Amino acid sequence: MSVVVTGIGAVTPAGTGLDPLWEGAREGVAHVTAIDRFDASAYACPAAGQAGFDADAELPSRFVKRTDRFTHLAVHAVRQALEEAGVAIGMDVTPERTGVMVGNILGGWEFAERELRNLWTDGPRAVSPYQATAWFPAAPQGNICIDQG
Repeated sequence: MSVVVTGIGAVTPAGTGLDPLWEGAREGVAHVTAIDRFDASAYACPAAGQAGFDADAELPSRFVKRTDRFTHLAVHAVRQALEEAGVAIGMDVTPERTGVMVGNILGGWEFAERELRNLWTDGPRAVSPYQATAWFPAAPQGNICIDQG
């Protein structure tokens, strides 16, 4: 069996797409800055490499509302990779002959943490009905498959 990489998608602190990632790596540019996505002042290291990705500008608003940021990043990176490869699932490649694998550690904890905070401060009715699926570690794979048909 052969595996061929035909396209690469990347959403990184260097930027979106392969070119900013490659250029930053070649030039040795560090993209670590003060964390601004949440209050990190209590942490020993309040700095990180943060991807400056605007999901609202790139993905349907309904999708953004019901999924976590890690799913937004994965779906967008797959779209980039397929575009770079010039491949359209369902046209150039049969969906049944494709596979999806996404590596992650914890799932969508940005979404989960927000909804758990809502639960404890405002009660169960304040929790998003998408909580159960948005944080799930396999959420990106499922949403990539749905997005690509």
